[in-house]
Amino acid sequence: MKLAAMLTLLLGVLGILNAVVEWVGGRTIQGTHEHALSLVLAVFASALLLAAGVAILRPTERGRQAGRLAVLASLVLIVAARVLHPWMSVFSQLVGIGLPVALLIALYWPRRASPPPWGRHEVRRPLRNRARARLRPRRSTRAATFKP
Repeated sequence: MKLAAMLTLLLGVLGILNAVVEWVGGRTIQGTHEHALSLVLAVFASALLLAAGVAILRPTERGRQAGRLAVLASLVLIVAARVLHPWMSVFSQLVGIGLPVALLIALYWPRRASPPPWGRHEVRRPLRNRARARLRPRRSTRAATFKP
């Protein structure tokens, strides 16, 4: 999951930079309000991808839940921006729609239990009371005698 979180952080930054470049390039040619609003939505979606990457890096279940929510919200914002004004390139659509879908699948995929640290095939069970008693050092009731 660390690799996915770092990739999400990187692509979130690239999404913000892409929206800024598109804003600067389209400011003079397409000055419509729909274009500006779709760019703002894309920036917010990329910021949510950044937040999702940070949340996924947390090793707790709560971090995974926050990551799921941020990825889902990012997906909704990207789809809304795409529907509002179709300005996105193929790469932007792939990052904005494909990455959140892949992350949602990865975050909902059941995780396998990690192997125990003492070995893969060896099964350690707790000792029963009698077995524990056998392992304890016994106290002698006889007086210790000193033999030189």
